[in-house]
Amino acid sequence: AVVASTYASKADALKVIKQQLESNGKGVTELAQKLTVGAQTTEQKKELLTAYVEGLGNCRLTLSQTGYRLRPASEVIRSAYGTEAEKAALLAALQQAIGIRAEIKAAFPKTEDKDAAGLAAVSGLFVTNKGIADIQNFVSVVDLNAQPIILEKVSHVVSRTDTLRVSDKTGKALADGYRKFDLPQARGGWASYDGRVTALNTTRPVNLLLRYLPDEAYTYIVKIDAGMKPVVVPTNKKIENAVGIMEVTVKKAEDEIKIFRTLKLKKQLITPTEYPAYYRLMAEWMDTNGNSLLFQTAK
Repeated sequence: AVVASTYASKADALKVIKQQLESNGKGVTELAQKLTVGAQTTEQKKELLTAYVEGLGNCRLTLSQTGYRLRPASEVIRSAYGTEAEKAALLAALQQAIGIRAEIKAAFPKTEDKDAAGLAAVSGLFVTNKGIADIQNFVSVVDLNAQPIILEKVSHVVSRTDTLRVSDKTGKALADGYRKFDLPQARGGWASYDGRVTALNTTRPVNLLLRYLPDEAYTYIVKIDAGMKPVVVPTNKKIENAVGIMEVTVKKAEDEIKIFRTLKLKKQLITPTEYPAYYRLMAEWMDTNGNSLLFQTAK
């Protein structure tokens, strides 16, 4: 990214925001106390205050569209809506009003010169943001004094074990005595959304920054009743390249089949030259033929 600023530093630019933050008024304190009545822990209080702020209406004006101006917290409360920046300022004010340490953070593009970015480069103001925490290796996160901040990451590791019973009463009945069984996947897994929307095309002319690095492992224990004969099951497969690794391992026994499926990506920023490798991993990981089992009732 190429950025330019009329401010001497990020700190000077952020003063425009910082000087607008008022000390907590009586109304803010009373609201914070009212919202957290009955909460026993700090985390519970944070959750209640966050739920209140998230429940306010959203004004989609950006910082630049508002002239880098924030309405007072009391006005945001009165009007019951706010911009992203105003809601961040309100959340910080509510938490501070009941003794919780909170501060507003700003995200900038990462540049070689740490001061080479002004207000126009701010991609967001927030108190907590899991999405930015996941990509903080690719952005610059600072407090309103322009001091670097390290955000706590949330684990995206998926480890799931499912047991399936194969009988002439389970699965989906097909013609000629065949029955189909689909292997379950976690609803929040990579294949449920990210894998699909990031692999819609076979070529990509620009960089792709993934939301996070998936690390998923699924174990399926397939219990087979007498009289059921496996016709189609996944085969052992392993694909490893510069982007990551995808592996399927199948272990068969007389009355049981164990299937292990794993996906682990190593690169969060995928360049156009690396995209074919990423696309191949996704095509294999989301191949429906690898997620279905076909059995036939023995005659």
